[in-house]
Amino acid sequence: MKTSIYALLVATLAAGTAYGQLRPTTRQSASGSPQLPAGSAQMVAGLPVDLVVQQIDFAPDGQIHVTLANQGKTPVNPPPAEAPRGTPSGPPIQIDVYMGGTRIQTVYQQSLAASTTRVLKVQLQTNPPKCGESRALRAVVDPQKVISEGNDANNDTSMTGTRDCPDLAIKNIERDYSGIAGETYSVKVTIINKGTATAPAHQAWATSLPTGVWPVTGWPELVPTEGIPELSPGETKTFHVGGSVLATSRTAVRIIVDRHFEIDELDESNNFKDEWL
Repeated sequence: MKTSIYALLVATLAAGTAYGQLRPTTRQSASGSPQLPAGSAQMVAGLPVDLVVQQIDFAPDGQIHVTLANQGKTPVNPPPAEAPRGTPSGPPIQIDVYMGGTRIQTVYQQSLAASTTRVLKVQLQTNPPKCGESRALRAVVDPQKVISEGNDANNDTSMTGTRDCPDLAIKNIERDYSGIAGETYSVKVTIINKGTATAPAHQAWATSLPTGVWPVTGWPELVPTEGIPELSPGETKTFHVGGSVLATSRTAVRIIVDRHFEIDELDESNNFKDEWL
């Protein structure tokens, strides 16, 4: 009987020692806050949540675009398994947006998967920047620190934002010779986008008056005659105006792009040109 009791006691002590070895211990940081054990499920899965604004800048239309990223390997507010799809599991991500030293708007992102970015748009109600103008911008993610993150030091981002815009211009008006000996020509026009943003498609007015007097005192009615497609920065569009003209004749040419000033541009003064070929 004594031998059985002794054997049971030894087995119990051995089991307790093994449990103590297997059970993860909780360590404390220098500040006294608990740290996750090295073998915890979150550490095994990867990095925790890490929210940061990667970019804050002006869009060509004057809006502020805020690029929010979750650089961690843990999602923010994934829907509970039993809840309908899209149901958040916690408070939304808050981002305070500043221009200069003034907070102009607070925007929210309901959830954000791991290793994912989202672009949030802030529409300025007053005093938007002009084309090419720069402003000091700032974004603070989770200012109340309601979301547990692995790194809170990168939640405050400041950048200088510049509003990019297109700049349509008449690059060239020239003779495009044809015939066996170049005895005729047509007028070739090249439009370029000299700006820093894509120019939307629009109609340009272009006309030519062969053998006309110069300067022209009475141009025909301004009716759009040439479609200009969307042009990326540096991209050009070439087209011909009028028909074939004898090389011995001169031609008066007038070109107007964005005639009604519908496109915000870096320079509006180069949208018009008269040429005497």
